Amino acid sequence: MQNIKFQSNTTTGILLAVLTAFLWGTIPLALVYCLVYLDGVTITWFRFTVAAVVCFIWQLHKDRLKEFSHLNLKEWSILILAGIFLIVDYVAYTMALNYISPVATTIFSQATPFFLCIGGVIVFKERLNLVQVLSFIVLFLGLILFFNDSLASAVSNQEMLVLGVLITVFASLTWVVYALLQKSLFHRLSTTNILMFIYAFAIFSLAPFSDMSHFNQLNNNVWIVLIFCALNTIVGYWAFTQSMRHIDTTKISTIIATIPLITIAFTYLAFIIWPKYIQFEKINLLGWFGIFLVVASVIVFNRQSKSRYKKEMV
Repeated sequence: MQNIKFQSNTTTGILLAVLTAFLWGTIPLALVYCLVYLDGVTITWFRFTVAAVVCFIWQLHKDRLKEFSHLNLKEWSILILAGIFLIVDYVAYTMALNYISPVATTIFSQATPFFLCIGGVIVFKERLNLVQVLSFIVLFLGLILFFNDSLASAVSNQEMLVLGVLITVFASLTWVVYALLQKSLFHRLSTTNILMFIYAFAIFSLAPFSDMSHFNQLNNNVWIVLIFCALNTIVGYWAFTQSMRHIDTTKISTIIATIPLITIAFTYLAFIIWPKYIQFEKINLLGWFGIFLVVASVIVFNRQSKSRYKKEMV
């Protein structure tokens, strides 16, 4: 019975991580559209405001707000720090899209799964066997091959600013610190309470730097995309936080690493529907081979993790 229960939890964790990757893979296109009408800080403030209200109503209905009364000073400090790092990540990532394209952003944001995997090993003592290490190396090799044309274009493009790359990598690092901090609070707070506090904290932190006057000038299409961004925040981070309850950080990092592929897929879909407005760079043979390596490495990595846990449960 223990084996069955564990495998079920592992499957749930993987599915939640996949949902997270799907939602986060679609957000760059939506953010680029919104940046035409609003600045990055204001967009982030709106996303967190909607998320905070929804989470508060839900937790109030479930009578789970009393969890906060059991936190000590150290845990409050960790929660506030987690909020600060997530806010910085959101603002920095959105600002980076002012300097580099969504495709280029996905290329350089691959520092995220690398930082996350290293953090899981160092902070939580999660173990990797030789096959998993090789799978992780192959995964990044596949991503490099997949982006061979885009990477060369990004580096040679005169409009490509180094500042955009630095902001993207910095955002990746701050997000990983947030992820590691919030995982240490799972034994004291529910997933929704952790996120609700961070969202509420962001409302007051970002309000002085947001320009509310532009909201009156938005048309229906912009509002729809903006609301999608807000809902993406709620569901995406809920799925991510829940996945960390079921599976290792190192396993999640491999799934998150596929986000660029999802972004490219939706970019291509948008290109088919709106060819006049969306540009899509064709993928060469080397790029498709990179896709194969990415998918194969994720499968091997997760199968190795499942095999190791089965042995530990015996």
